[in-house]
Amino acid sequence: MKLKKLKSNRAMLLLVVTLAMFVFWLLPFLYHRYNINLGFANVYEILSLLIVGIVGLIAFGFFEDLFYGYTILIFLPFMFGHQLTVNAVPWALITCICLLIAGIITRLFRFKIKWRIGPFFSGILFIIIALLLGGLLNNKMNYFKQFITMLPIGIAIITTFVYFDSANNISFKELAKILTFLGLFITLQCAIYFLSSPDIVTAMLSKKLSVGWGIHNNVAMILLLIIPAPFYLFLNSKSYKSFLYLVLTYIMAISLVLTYSRGGIICLVIELILLFIFGIYKYRKNKSYYLKQISVIICSTLFLTMIFLMRIDLTKQLFAQFSTHLESLNGRIQIYSEFFEHAKENMVFGHGMLYPLNFHINVEANMYQWGHGTLVHTLFTMGILGIFAMLFHLGQKYFHLIRAKNSACIILIIAFACSGLYGLFDLSYYFINYMILMLVMMVVAPLKKETIYA
Repeated sequence: MKLKKLKSNRAMLLLVVTLAMFVFWLLPFLYHRYNINLGFANVYEILSLLIVGIVGLIAFGFFEDLFYGYTILIFLPFMFGHQLTVNAVPWALITCICLLIAGIITRLFRFKIKWRIGPFFSGILFIIIALLLGGLLNNKMNYFKQFITMLPIGIAIITTFVYFDSANNISFKELAKILTFLGLFITLQCAIYFLSSPDIVTAMLSKKLSVGWGIHNNVAMILLLIIPAPFYLFLNSKSYKSFLYLVLTYIMAISLVLTYSRGGIICLVIELILLFIFGIYKYRKNKSYYLKQISVIICSTLFLTMIFLMRIDLTKQLFAQFSTHLESLNGRIQIYSEFFEHAKENMVFGHGMLYPLNFHINVEANMYQWGHGTLVHTLFTMGILGIFAMLFHLGQKYFHLIRAKNSACIILIIAFACSGLYGLFDLSYYFINYMILMLVMMVVAPLKKETIYA
């Protein structure tokens, strides 16, 4: 297929990227999972990262349309088939990131960018200030080390956000296509995990899903953020494409259910109800909308029922466990209590991101060293100042999205709200994969008012 034709068909281009990234992820995942020939897996991953870095350099530096650069940036954090360690090709990842930065800098000289400060800027800046002040007046840590470490991170976040906010030239519909194929990519990763297990059904119902870059809770959180994207395309496409996007929406929903992340499943139900209601509001006179929705929901329910019936004994255990420990939020009450007690040692500025945690919380034989909640961890690391900064940012974000009154921003509100709700019981704002997606979605958000009717 000619490059020019591939460029004109963005769905085909995204399919090629999805398959390429899947191949890059697959071998390291399998080799690390079975602990075989890790030397070859590392070399393979090094070459994959260098290829992605070079392609990213070209995409950012030589294509004015940011669609191509965003595609590389968004897929990159999800291509790792194992947890990153000191011995697991960190230099190749650093090289890849440097190549992307080189492409972004090259773009400055090749294409004219009219710099601007967007409506979300002050909220992001407030969080960065709280991040830099985190640990101030804490005599149990080296604040200078904390500040010097966080300063380049803060500057990088601010400059990158302003850069893309100023340079953005793609629509939310184009971003939704990228996110939809990313969701397809993650679904394929989940499928490989299940297929590479000795007992596929048991693996689906075991709550032990791990795709390398994240475990079941991480996968659930990312899918919560992504699922509204194909639904948006379903509402804004015609003929067979519309139905295909609806099917993809529920395929991703099924993948989330099979992570058996209880918080994720609860938030998913809320998300699907909100999306369904919004669809009614947008297409309340369109009978085909109800027919498509009901048919796909029935098929999805039958598929999940078939899986559950294949191992009815394990299914009964899972449903019995679903309501266990709810009074303690599965041990989170103890975690929150412990973190709050330590947060009181420096309530104004917190302990900072580099604070060496000298306490361990043993809940059901699991050791926790993070707050298991975005607000809880923010209070611990950045204190009350961090809480104010986070609430200001969230208020600003939802204010501008609600004010826009268009279908894309309503979809973004649902995506942010449902994944953020899950973030109250797990970390969202400190998970880099989530942060990259969220910031790009904020940059692309169309804040101009328009009718939400079709």
